[in-house]
Amino acid sequence: MKRVRANANDRAPLVSSLAILLVLSLTLSSCECGTSPTEPVSHGDPTRGAERSPSHGPAGRLAEGVDLTGIADFERVDLALADRAERARSWSGRDALGRSPLVLARSSLGNWLCRLEVHFGVPTEVTASGFRYALRERESGYVLTAFADASGPALGGVLRDDQRPIDLERMTAIIDRFATLMDATVPEDCRLELAEGARVVGVSAGEWFEDAPRE
Repeated sequence: MKRVRANANDRAPLVSSLAILLVLSLTLSSCECGTSPTEPVSHGDPTRGAERSPSHGPAGRLAEGVDLTGIADFERVDLALADRAERARSWSGRDALGRSPLVLARSSLGNWLCRLEVHFGVPTEVTASGFRYALRERESGYVLTAFADASGPALGGVLRDDQRPIDLERMTAIIDRFATLMDATVPEDCRLELAEGARVVGVSAGEWFEDAPRE
């Protein structure tokens, strides 16, 4: 029988195929495909995995470097002066979206109430869903409201006055400044029963709570 000798060009495709198969074999043997890592991968979110409860959280200072002597620029006035007040913003402001600890802290009626009580005492108006304070900025004479209702902590102001025009830009700046002063306030322990005790809000031992303090 006559043998046909294969030349180098005939063997080249076979060698290349074997090399590819060897590389694939080594890659698959070292791969952990389909398995779960032993530890979660961090994507830069420092609050990831932390407890985020809508019913309680730390009631500390939310803003640093704020001169709290500025609170003296505001005085408590009769609620009748705020009858025409309109809602201006939530305490959270533009940060209201999400469920971060900061947003939850600014969504707490108890956290809001106990900061207000530090400077202005207990609220004179309490409703089934919240409370209300009427305040006046001394320099401008503008009346604003700090309150809470079913939508959460909020601020408002008397935006229309028959006796004089209201500078809306200045009123907005005053309301924003007041919110910053409340951020910088460390709340003291307090509690308030709403809806005849069906709901309890407040601060206890450095923690704000909704419904009941943690034991």
